[in-house]
Amino acid sequence: MQTTRLKKKVSITIIALTVLAFHITNVYAHTINVPSNAYFGLPDNGTYINFNPAVTLDTAYRQNNYWYFNSYGFQVENANMTITDYFTNPNYLYLTITAATGNTSTTKIYVATKDKPTTIEINNQIYYEGDNWTFDRTNMILTLTWLHSSDADAIFDWTPIQSGSPSGGPPSPSPEEVTPFIPPFVPPPEYAINFGYTGIFLLVVGSILLISMFAKARKPKTIQGLWKQKVSTNKKHRLSPWTPIIIYILFILVWFLMLRRLFLG
Repeated sequence: MQTTRLKKKVSITIIALTVLAFHITNVYAHTINVPSNAYFGLPDNGTYINFNPAVTLDTAYRQNNYWYFNSYGFQVENANMTITDYFTNPNYLYLTITAATGNTSTTKIYVATKDKPTTIEINNQIYYEGDNWTFDRTNMILTLTWLHSSDADAIFDWTPIQSGSPSGGPPSPSPEEVTPFIPPFVPPPEYAINFGYTGIFLLVVGSILLISMFAKARKPKTIQGLWKQKVSTNKKHRLSPWTPIIIYILFILVWFLMLRRLFLG
């Protein structure tokens, strides 16, 4: 009885391991040195992928007809693929697609977190999305279709798009830099005097002085007499009658000289 139960357990274990074996993918991990003569086959397509020059990878496995190298997946139909520079610069991937003349190859790349490339350069010609290649953002798969007349040397460029450049198209030319004219700033003088208003003030003061002198005078009729008459009420101060006129003329002269220096240097 116990022997029968043991046989059943062994049988179930063997069946389970057999089923599991059919679902295990070819997985290689932990620092793999890949020589240039190692070929990663895609049996469903009858094609292969290799690296030249040799590379060192962290992981390499095949799943759903893709070979995954360090998280990025590769598949090629109707051609073979040689990866010639595997992200030495994180923004660039170089590969060569080899097929007979007249064949149309299809290359698919799972880009993981890199998103859509900016451009793809093939045989020194730059192509943007929609021109020989498309991008499925839902599945993060880039598909390149190429009609061969020779090998296709492809460079995938993930350089960030410059600000202002349209996505998926050629970058717009940068506008010509124009330096705006900014007039020099001239600080105002520490003590600014409005000479126009000063001149008007002097003229008004002079006019009032002369009018008051003539208006209140009865005799004598000369300016000197008028001034003597005006100051006669103050016995303590005996000023020359020409004093205010001289002071006024000096004010006018200083004002004129300052204006001349200001405008004529």
